[in-house]
Amino acid sequence: MNPVMFIPFVLVQPILAAITLAAYSLGIIPPVTNLAP
Repeated sequence: MNPVMFIPFVLVQPILAAITLAAYSLGIIPPVTNLAP
């Protein structure tokens, strides 16, 4: 596999995690609650 194609897989994941955590902390995304029937 070309190493250049591997770079986005390594760099994008922490960026997406940071965006998700920021959205949760700012209240943009409500916390996921699992309600059992």
